[in-house]
Amino acid sequence: MGRVAANDIAGRDDRLDPVLDTSIAKVFDLDVGTVGDTAAALDEAGQAYEAVYTSQPNHAEYYPGASEIDFKLLFDPDDGTLFGAQAIGESGVDKRIDVLATAIAHRDTVFDIRDYDLAYAPPYSAAKDPVNMLLSFER
Repeated sequence: MGRVAANDIAGRDDRLDPVLDTSIAKVFDLDVGTVGDTAAALDEAGQAYEAVYTSQPNHAEYYPGASEIDFKLLFDPDDGTLFGAQAIGESGVDKRIDVLATAIAHRDTVFDIRDYDLAYAPPYSAAKDPVNMLLSFER
């Protein structure tokens, strides 16, 4: 908000985009990330949502050192609007939470994230990134 106020004082038209509360923390050997609304916040607001839980490898499983990232994704069951996500894993959580923060900010849906063209190389991701796989099941 300080940046927006300073820009307005300097004569630049600026506004504060919605804050998604994107954050990441190190908890012992795990990275814990979150973005957007939580289930508790959606419940309190009376917002209908669907929650999916997935576990995907942080990079290609055949490449040494792969570990799971566990996700919780919250979205509108009618139109797929993304509401929020939480993830926990040993590595790669930051990248996935940042991608989901961008998706939420741009009002993408769960149907959009399936087709994202994300960087691939075996040490960094699988051919289909964990973000692409968040809704890879039949609903």
